[in-house]
Amino acid sequence: MDKEKFIITKAKELFATVGYKGTTMNLLANKCDIGKGTLYLYFTSKEDLLKAIVDQLLEGIKEKADKIQEMKISFNQQIMMFLHEMIYLNKEHVMVAKLVYEAKQIGNQTVNKYVEKID
Repeated sequence: MDKEKFIITKAKELFATVGYKGTTMNLLANKCDIGKGTLYLYFTSKEDLLKAIVDQLLEGIKEKADKIQEMKISFNQQIMMFLHEMIYLNKEHVMVAKLVYEAKQIGNQTVNKYVEKID
């Protein structure tokens, strides 16, 4: 796994456990066992990191939708498969649920800007 993907993976873990607000770049650097300066070489801010995570998530959803659309099955079956994938995605990504909660309940505007793309 390359360093950028490793950082994103660790950031997802932190966002899922302590939320966006509770995650600091220093905490993330410690979790990644890298220096804070090294972290900033990959991501200039926590918002930049969140954007990368959301972009990665949306790209994954798009890829799944494209694969389902290419299948030689009925439209109803395609919809059912896509809904199944979205349910699986929500179960798999506690981070997404935590970010949506933080955006809606706490009113974190930075998180809200990116959650709107997911929600």
